[in-house]
Amino acid sequence: MPELELNDVAQKIARGLPRRQRRAFEQAALSFRDAGVFNTDKWRGGLAHTGHRAALVASGDVLGTFEQIARTDRRLAAAVVASPEERLVAARASGEVNEMIAFALGDELAALNARLGLD
Repeated sequence: MPELELNDVAQKIARGLPRRQRRAFEQAALSFRDAGVFNTDKWRGGLAHTGHRAALVASGDVLGTFEQIARTDRRLAAAVVASPEERLVAARASGEVNEMIAFALGDELAALNARLGLD
């Protein structure tokens, strides 16, 4: 990311944080930086993963969540026009699809729905 763009993002974050929380945020960011190499691919994957889970909890739309995953994954998007067998192979190879199946059918989603009064 170019330095100019980083400075712009830093200014936006600083404006968005209340003054009394800025120091704590700066310390957390520095300790995060000092912990080692930042894996952006893993971070982005985690964001997408969390977004998919949140979308499923908020909407209750399991099929819509899987459609969104398919739209954002090139391999799955290409498999949409393939044969059913090829779609199944692509879905089985997707870690995100497998995780969402486990989440959608597991106790964690049921517990969240119960806690939020959505069951």
